[in-house]
Amino acid sequence: MSIIKTSKVKIIEMSDPPTYAWTDKTGKEIISNRYDITMSNGEKLTFLAVGNFKKAIGEEITYEKTSDNYGRIKKQQQQFNSISYDRKILEKKPESTQTYIIRQNSASNACNYFSNKNATPEEILNLARQLEQYVLNG
Repeated sequence: MSIIKTSKVKIIEMSDPPTYAWTDKTGKEIISNRYDITMSNGEKLTFLAVGNFKKAIGEEITYEKTSDNYGRIKKQQQQFNSISYDRKILEKKPESTQTYIIRQNSASNACNYFSNKNATPEEILNLARQLEQYVLNG
């Protein structure tokens, strides 16, 4: 059972042996450095890191104790509910964009309607304008 705790880093030392090799999900071999970290609450845990240990002495970390002597640093959760925004801006595109979409769709449907008929460009455009006005004004 894992336990999540928060404490400050007191001592950082290389473990013996200093590296640990493991295979990731894709089959690639990863070599991690092993660090023995003594926390200010008295716990001594081993952390794996690719490269240097990313925390400094005196820095407070939240970690998960995964076994008797291994730990995993927990990342801070971002707070998304504190962001304010105007819902109308996100939900509605500018009217000109909507109008262009309606025009394009109306022209496409008019072309499809007249595809097997002998129609002039003016007839196609007249139908497209009628469809556009219907969508915009009902």
